[in-house]
Amino acid sequence: KRLAQKEYLASRFIIKSLIAKWHDCSFETLSICFNDVKSRLEVLKGAKLLPYRISLSHSKGQVLVVVTRENNELGVDLEYIDTKRQTRKLADNFFHTKEQALVALNGEPAFYKLWTLKEAVAKMCGQSVMTMLGEDIIALSSEYYTIFGSYHGFAIALVSSKPINNLTVNILKISLLVNDSHE
Repeated sequence: KRLAQKEYLASRFIIKSLIAKWHDCSFETLSICFNDVKSRLEVLKGAKLLPYRISLSHSKGQVLVVVTRENNELGVDLEYIDTKRQTRKLADNFFHTKEQALVALNGEPAFYKLWTLKEAVAKMCGQSVMTMLGEDIIALSSEYYTIFGSYHGFAIALVSSKPINNLTVNILKISLLVNDSHE
């Protein structure tokens, strides 16, 4: 729970720092709130809504934040690759039959690619990942732009409604921000 709180605080710090720099304003003038109707994070300067789209994910002390100034819906997921996780069993119980076949054929890499894609699409669409589990996410995401990657034992997926130009992704490890020896 403490790690999740640190990840939450780090994500807000990253968002406000980036936008303060881009918008040429002070960190303190910005506030971040969750819009329940649109199911997304928004940034305000005073009472004025700023034109940014934000998606974030955190896992095992890593925080991934994607911020774009484009009018672009996006979603991102960062998932720790747990080699002890029973990926085949999870896929067989929760994934679409086409996805089950992919995991049976390609194993753990296919599972994590599909899982992160489901999470990212769910975030982009403002839905729970539970609504995406049984869906054929490959067919569903075919109309979007997708980027997959990995980073030090983590799988990453980014989904966007439009092409993203000049993409820079930063992943922040919580231990770089917080000295855990004083807890």
